[in-house]
Amino acid sequence: MVGVLLIVGVAFAVVGPTTAGTPVAAPAQPDPAAATATLPPERPSTSAPAAPEDRMALLRAALLRPSEVGPGWRVAPEQPLPNPSVPAVCGGHSVIARFPDAQRVGVALLGSRSGERVQETLSVFGDRTTARAAYDAYAEGLDCTKGSLSGTPVTISEPEDVRDRVQGDRATAWTLTGSGFRALLVSVLTGDQLVNFVFLTPDGSSLTRVDALVLARTGVARLQAT
Repeated sequence: MVGVLLIVGVAFAVVGPTTAGTPVAAPAQPDPAAATATLPPERPSTSAPAAPEDRMALLRAALLRPSEVGPGWRVAPEQPLPNPSVPAVCGGHSVIARFPDAQRVGVALLGSRSGERVQETLSVFGDRTTARAAYDAYAEGLDCTKGSLSGTPVTISEPEDVRDRVQGDRATAWTLTGSGFRALLVSVLTGDQLVNFVFLTPDGSSLTRVDALVLARTGVARLQAT
């Protein structure tokens, strides 16, 4: 059993290891860091003005809650923090390294089944143009069919437009599959914000893709209302 470091959203890293069980004969789960790190966009980053503390506090409070995911879910003891050193699944620099001045918050939740994890990370940029550039850069980092999550091989699905199910200005989903686990990534652009969800499930998990998209829509709707 090895600690699992989840890095989700825009190259967010968990502080300290999170113990995760290994499902039936499945290898230790990887660090999905690369799932949220991407190739650098061509345009320069625009520094975000300091977001009012009260706004960021409200946005933090609007992130997903354990009770919304299901019985037995709880807040993880280690919460995500930005990590600019994490590479993309397909290789390249992270979004956070290219857009270091965004205001960022995130939450990580653990399921009752060992290895289940949900993370939502939010980046607030100085303007909508910069947010769009970061959204595009995130997608570029997943533009391959085979990649690596902390050295663990994964296959990457074609991107799927899920805006009609998740809302936001733009929304894309990818499925990453490895030995004994699957991760659904949902990236949503809404105004000057980029919100990323990762739903990590071991084989046999009861959390379905439909559940994940419903949760993503719940999270996006609350951020839009904040």
